Amino acid sequence: MKVILNNLLCTCLILVICLSCSKEDKSDLVVVGLENEIQTLNPLYTMSEVEANISELLFLGLVGHDWDYEKGEPTSFPVLASSIVWNNDSSSVLISLRNDVKWENGKNLTADDVIFSFDLYSDKSVQSRFYGTFYNYYLNKDLSIDLKKTFEIINPQKFRINFLPHRNTSCYDFDFPILPKYLFEKVHRSDLALSDTISITSGTGPYKIKEWKKNQYVKLIATSKSIYSSATQIKELIFKIIPDYTSRLYQLKNNNIDLTEFIKPEDVENLASQGKFVLKQRTGREYDYLGLRTNSAETKNSAKTGLFDSPRIRKAISMAINRESIVQEHLRNKGSLMSNPVAPIFSSVQNKNVNPLPFDLNEAKLILNSEGWNDSNNDGYLDKNGNMFSFALNFPSGNPLREYTAIRIQNNLKAAGIKVELKGLEPTVFFEKMFNKQFEAWLAGWSIPVPLNLKPYWHSDPKLAPGNISSYKNKRADEILNLLDSRLPNNVRTTLIKEFQKIISEDQPVVFLFWIDNSVAINSRLRNVKVTPLATIQKCWEWEIN
Repeated sequence: MKVILNNLLCTCLILVICLSCSKEDKSDLVVVGLENEIQTLNPLYTMSEVEANISELLFLGLVGHDWDYEKGEPTSFPVLASSIVWNNDSSSVLISLRNDVKWENGKNLTADDVIFSFDLYSDKSVQSRFYGTFYNYYLNKDLSIDLKKTFEIINPQKFRINFLPHRNTSCYDFDFPILPKYLFEKVHRSDLALSDTISITSGTGPYKIKEWKKNQYVKLIATSKSIYSSATQIKELIFKIIPDYTSRLYQLKNNNIDLTEFIKPEDVENLASQGKFVLKQRTGREYDYLGLRTNSAETKNSAKTGLFDSPRIRKAISMAINRESIVQEHLRNKGSLMSNPVAPIFSSVQNKNVNPLPFDLNEAKLILNSEGWNDSNNDGYLDKNGNMFSFALNFPSGNPLREYTAIRIQNNLKAAGIKVELKGLEPTVFFEKMFNKQFEAWLAGWSIPVPLNLKPYWHSDPKLAPGNISSYKNKRADEILNLLDSRLPNNVRTTLIKEFQKIISEDQPVVFLFWIDNSVAINSRLRNVKVTPLATIQKCWEWEIN
């Protein structure tokens, strides 16, 4: 009996020691829960928004951005730059660098580092995430930046960037993390994607990588030499990978993580009522739509039925779908109806005369009848020339919102006399088929770029608009999108964007469903966490712990 008691006491003692050791001191530590794995933090190759935002804690850029809620647009400010001076027509900009920015080797940041970084980003052999996006620069045939025409070094701390004439330039044209030339030039450019240089170096940011365990977490620790380093900044940030939503929510409630995004609408009210969380909404960056293929597609893989060629048919389908009920019942009003792809956050260019189409089943039926679709055999479905109005609606499986939306669309359109077959596909298969234009109809969504850029989604040229999956084509819309690439007075630009909204709302190239809010839960022990249309994980050096 004595032996058993001794063993029991030893076991309890070990358990107490283990529990006390496992309870991490969080007095100067913040844990962020992430849904998806971090593939890379190399600024050349970060693809997701989260990867890019974390990477920017390691490597700062020439400029940073805030959101001006009054104007409904981003504003820019110098970061590694000390001054930014544009010429009269904004075809060139003179940039002076701060003289207090040093690399890990003790050397100052110079214009050479900046130009080297831009050369890497635009190099075809590097294939960075920015390759092929330097539209306003002088380029070589392989789309790399022509360094001689573009950059003019005044001195090590000052340089000029020359842009193509008459282009719509802004600080976003040189908003890239600046890399240390002395380190990255040691790696062959074709090997940069596999290099561990990013893991072993410290950049200009206020944090550096302490530990990285794939599929588990990334730990960052504060540095003392960044321009954003301070005595009050949080000393350690952990980005913890928790793919399962239920587990992520459990860890949030039990104080294992301090912040996470994409809280489900049904959990927002419960978290807010507990008194230990702050719930913030990131609005106007994501929307869902019902894609409808038209006959203008130029691909052998496309479904060419011509079913949705008429804007009136697309309008009827939109009016037959009770989108508001989806926003109210599934999104719990954490979203809003939409009429066009210009988000309400861009308030200064919003066309207030363009409104979402109403849910009106009777009007939808009348439009369909006027287009020759009638139920001639009384089977409950419309037909024309012996063909039933039916189509397959494809959507990515495992997405509760889109699964719910698909069922609602099927039921709503059945009431209008349209037969819809639902097809849920594994996401990888779904998106491959979607981008190859193999669907007749599909449910998907887009994230809105900042600054506002409509061309990649709505121009008729597939080379300029890989996001125009429905093959939408409107001559005036193309003209407007081309004009918006040029330098224009603000009032002219605003007028054009408002005209575009009217055109696309009338054409209904897709059924615009709703804007989706991103609900962010933040432990109330955290202060100064700013959730804006730009990002959630931003300016983490300003975060503080109560």
